[in-house]
This record gives sequence, structure tokens and C-alpha cells, in this order.
Amino acid sequence: MKHFLRVLAALLMTVPVCVALSNIGPLAQWVYSDSTWNALRPLSDLVGSIGVEGDEDVVVTLLLIASFLISWAIAWIGSLLFSRIWRRSSVE
Repeated sequence: MKHFLRVLAALLMTVPVCVALSNIGPLAQWVYSDSTWNALRPLSDLVGSIGVEGDEDVVVTLLLIASFLISWAIAWIGSLLFSRIWRRSSVE
């Protein structure tokens, strides 16, 4: 049950984390730079993206995956901290 709640919390936080990541100026500049588009070209070719919209879909998908992983780490660390605080308060 604990793992299910962690994943559910991560899913709920994914979009807000994605919005927060996309509002970071240097990250947005890096994502839309030519070097990033060139680095992601093999992945775009692998999924068969056509045109700029297809390439942006690849970037957004990678951003959502990174946001989910960050959200999952936050949920996992928060769960650990909560359980430690809960155990300490029940012992006293």
C-alpha cells in the first residue's frame, strides 16, 4: 500500500513539477538550443517524429519523465521522513 501511495503522490505532483521545471530560464534555454535538438535527433528519428511538432513531443515526453522521477523521489523521501517522525512521536 505504501508503494501505491508513493506512486500516486508522484503522479499527482508530476504536472506541477513539470511546470516548475519549464519555468526555469536556463533550463528552457538549454532545452530549446540547437545542441539539444541535435542530441535528441536520434531519439526523434527512432520514434518517427516528423517536423517541429514531433520533435517538441519528444522533448515534452522527456520533460514529463524527468518530472515524474523527481516527483517520485520527493514522495519517497517525504514518506521516509513522515514514517520516522511518526515512529518518534509514538515512542515518546
